[in-house]
Amino acid sequence: MDEPRLPEPRDLLTEKSLWDIWIALRKALKENPFNWIFLLGWLIVVVVHAGYATTPRSELLIQCRSLLDAGIGFGSSILGFLIAGFTIFATMSRPAMLLRMASTPHAKSGLSWLKYTYFGLVEVFITYLAFVICFFILRVLTVPGGGSSFLIRQLPGGEETTTIFAKILFCLIACTWMWTLLKLKSFVFNIYHVVMAGIAWDVKESSPPDATDHKEAVDPELPSE
Repeated sequence: MDEPRLPEPRDLLTEKSLWDIWIALRKALKENPFNWIFLLGWLIVVVVHAGYATTPRSELLIQCRSLLDAGIGFGSSILGFLIAGFTIFATMSRPAMLLRMASTPHAKSGLSWLKYTYFGLVEVFITYLAFVICFFILRVLTVPGGGSSFLIRQLPGGEETTTIFAKILFCLIACTWMWTLLKLKSFVFNIYHVVMAGIAWDVKESSPPDATDHKEAVDPELPSE
């Protein structure tokens, strides 16, 4: 079997910023249908829960602030853990395997297997970074007696309008929480497959030269969830 040609360095360095990576991975990666279905079901549950809630608006806003505080702490902790773990993982990866992945095109996305796989991992980093930033912004804007509260109270409808806004905010926060947890699930799945690819590569390299069929069978392909 012919060895794939080596990648061009400029192809590996196409993305110049985190935004470029996000645009590229959005075009290349397809979201797992399970995540969308689960999130839709969760959205229905949360909307029904908030819509029929008899909790006073002030108590609902306290719950929203509590979820925002928990999200900032959780997201920051997970982000730090992911960065540290990914750094260790990347430095311990097999250079020969990574070079082979960079040389092998992924048919559906048009990327190399290396970028296709690592885009799936980097997507989780970007998701949690956006999660923490958005929750921090919302936490600042939902400070009791802040300007956003004053502006919302000026809208027509009075107390009823502010209650609707509080319920919408609660649903938004709850669904964002669930989305980031689903992304963490996908990250674990992708890490598992990268580890299995490393083991498969070791099996391939340690196979006798005449074991062609066996070597082809373990040639790693890494589906991204």
